[in-house]
Amino acid sequence: MIYETLSGDGVLKRTALIFFFLTLILSLVGIGSVSSTDTDTRVLQEDSFIDPGLIFWNKLGSDQEAQNSEIGPNGTVFGVHSYNPVQFGNGFTPNEGWANARIEYPGGFINPEAGTVEFWAEFYDYPQPFSHGVYGFIGVIYAGSIEKDVPINFFWHNPNALAGRLIFGGFGTNHYDFNIDYFDPPLDTPVHLAMTWNRTASEQVKIYVDGVKQTLTYDEPRVWLTDNSDPLYVGPAWDYSYSTNRYAMDNLKIYDYEKTDFSDRFSEGTGLSELVDSLPDEILSDEVKNSLVSKVDKAQKMADEDVINAAINQLNAFINEVEAQRGKKISEEATDMLIEYARNIIAQLQ
Repeated sequence: MIYETLSGDGVLKRTALIFFFLTLILSLVGIGSVSSTDTDTRVLQEDSFIDPGLIFWNKLGSDQEAQNSEIGPNGTVFGVHSYNPVQFGNGFTPNEGWANARIEYPGGFINPEAGTVEFWAEFYDYPQPFSHGVYGFIGVIYAGSIEKDVPINFFWHNPNALAGRLIFGGFGTNHYDFNIDYFDPPLDTPVHLAMTWNRTASEQVKIYVDGVKQTLTYDEPRVWLTDNSDPLYVGPAWDYSYSTNRYAMDNLKIYDYEKTDFSDRFSEGTGLSELVDSLPDEILSDEVKNSLVSKVDKAQKMADEDVINAAINQLNAFINEVEAQRGKKISEEATDMLIEYARNIIAQLQ
C-alpha cells in the first residue's frame, strides 16, 4: 500500500524527479507520439513511480483487492457480485440491482476544484430500460439516496448516453450534468473511460473514450459546490436484472487534477520493471535504451548524493543523446517531450 507523500526534503524531491523521468523514458518513447501540451509535469513518489496527484487507485480484481486499495482509503463490498476479465485481470461486476451491489469507500478525498476518474470497463450487454437500464461506475443517478449522497456520478444509461454529474453537496439545484449523446462501445472488449473536471478551465468538464475527448451536451445550471465528505460508491447498477453479467470495471484511478493525456492507460501502474518488460524491442533498441537509462541512473545517483552539478551534467548528456536520435529511434514528438522534461528537471534541481 502507498500512502506516502513527498515531504519538503530537497534530496527526496530530487530523487523523485529523477525516478519520474526514468519512468517517462520507458513509457513515452514507446508510444511514438505525445503532445507536450497535454501532459502534466508532476513529481512522482520516490518508491513507487506513482504521480502524487493520484489520490485513489484500486485494481478491483477481487474482494481482497476491492477492500484494500493500492492508494487511498480501503473499502467495503456489498451485495451479490462477481469478478470477470477486463484489461489487467478481473474487474468488479454487480449481480444485484437497485445499487445493492457496490463497493463503498469513505469520502473526504476527492478534490471538488479539479480531478480525474479513469478505469477500464467491459460490457456484455447494452443497457435496457426497465430491466438493466443504468450501469453505474461511480455513483448512479436515480431517485434514491445514493444519487444525492455522493460527490460525483459517472454512468451509462439507457440506451446510449454516457453521463457525468458533479454534485459535491449540491444535489437538486447546484450540480453539473453532462453527457455523450451516443455511446456505442463494442461488447466483450475492454474500453477505457475517463471523466475530468476543472472549475477554473474554459472547458470545465470532459469525457474521454479510449483516450479520445468526446463532444458533450450540458444541462443547466453549470455549477457545483465543494462538499466532498460523502462516500465514493463504485459499480452500483440501477434497475433489477443483473443476475446475468452486464459489465465489469477494472483498475480505477482518481486524481486531484485534470488529466488530459491518457496514453499511459495501457500500464496498470504497478512499477518500473513491468514497463521495461512491456516495451517491444522494435520500439527502441536495447543499446539505445540501456544508454539512456544509464545516464538517468547516474543522474539519480548524483541527485541522491546531493551532487547537483554532476546530476545536471548527466541530464544534459541525456538531452544530447535523445536529440541525436530524433526521427530515427525516437519520434519527433517523443523527442520534444523527453527534452522538455529533462530541462524541467534541471530547472528544479538548480
